[in-house]
Amino acid sequence: MSTTVHGEGFDAFDKELANYMKAAEPDHVVEILKAGADQLVADVRALPKPRSRIAKAGYTHLLDSVTGEEAKVKGDYVVGWAKYYGPIVEKGHITPKGTHVAARAHLKPTYKQNRDKYVAAMQKKLEEIGG
Repeated sequence: MSTTVHGEGFDAFDKELANYMKAAEPDHVVEILKAGADQLVADVRALPKPRSRIAKAGYTHLLDSVTGEEAKVKGDYVVGWAKYYGPIVEKGHITPKGTHVAARAHLKPTYKQNRDKYVAAMQKKLEEIGG
């Protein structure tokens, strides 16, 4: 049994690895994550919004407050709400009187439903960066 190494095949593989290494730099990782996260934010903001009973000027619907930003931890990008009660609505909660308020999730189901679209957006960005 013998093994033959073809130089041009290995060179192409080496070049491909170099492209992925370039894309794996912390600043590029954030760019890649941002591509998928921004698409998720756009999809959540496009969800149907139940009519609010709040009608005062300056009111922003919870779904319109969903945003993405670079995390304090280098190389991370987070999606969340600009309103403190976003996670409470998403996960549900128990009131101080002990009443259980059911979750009205929107972020997680949107992600699960469109996961392939977000992965494709990140792969496209990876290819752009990698050359």
